[in-house]
Amino acid sequence: MLRKKDGSTVPGARPADLSGTGWRAVVMRVGTSVKENNLTLVSAGVAFYGLLAIFPALTALLSIYGLVADPAQVQQQIGAGGGMLPPSARQLLSSNAGGIAGPSSGVLGIGAIVGFLITLWSARKGAKAMVEALNIVYEVRETRSIFYRAGLTLLLTLAAIVVAIIALVSVVAIPAVLGYLGLGVKEELAVSAIRWPVLAVIIAASFAGLYRFAPNRRRPAWRWVGYGAATATVLWLIASALFSLYVSSFANYNKVYGAAGGIVVLLLWLFLSALIVLVGAEVNAAIEQQVVIEADEPDTSI
Repeated sequence: MLRKKDGSTVPGARPADLSGTGWRAVVMRVGTSVKENNLTLVSAGVAFYGLLAIFPALTALLSIYGLVADPAQVQQQIGAGGGMLPPSARQLLSSNAGGIAGPSSGVLGIGAIVGFLITLWSARKGAKAMVEALNIVYEVRETRSIFYRAGLTLLLTLAAIVVAIIALVSVVAIPAVLGYLGLGVKEELAVSAIRWPVLAVIIAASFAGLYRFAPNRRRPAWRWVGYGAATATVLWLIASALFSLYVSSFANYNKVYGAAGGIVVLLLWLFLSALIVLVGAEVNAAIEQQVVIEADEPDTSI
């Protein structure tokens, strides 16, 4: 239930009830908040910690992935499933995955479990940075205990790894299955095209979950995080595709940065992704504020 700053509630409020003027105010408020909250600077910090976390997270992903599949094949699958990544960043992750991957026994021993927990703990830096960034967006202070925050960031990191596995399966496994089914060309194209909308739904659901559970605030109903999640998903897909096209067609970071070119491209992509996720949260926050404003305004239509 939506609450005002004084603690009173706005009964029956829904984002869909906003007027046309209200939606224009939301857009203006998002632009203003992005500047006031220094989201470009905050996103740069999230991207830095994300870069530190991505390789431990990749190790943890392979640990889980090895329970159901041969992790040695992940190098190919990241290449095939990382279509939204710039080529140099995709190659960097693929080569590191190839170095990490090894034969899987299908079970996790004590040593493997300890190693997995250590890598998961290292990977939580990115989730921790995102939680703090979302607190900035929603203008709330972090008052939860250190143990609660540690558990939350671990769960968010684990959830991100599971989502990555699901995304890999939806993007990579579907074409492989189609090859065994022996369908016609038209049928294969139709079924194969479904994987991208499925991926978009997975991403949107992930963003919505992040907006609902990560910030230190009363958990909103799903309808209050859906608009920002949908906005962030569309922006992220478009921006990732355009950035990938730009890097592969126009920019040549390897000439400027040498061997670090792939890392620079990956860092820029993480920065762009973090900024878009935070903009989606700003959309949710602006909608809530505008609904409260319109609820306080007297009805002059009579």
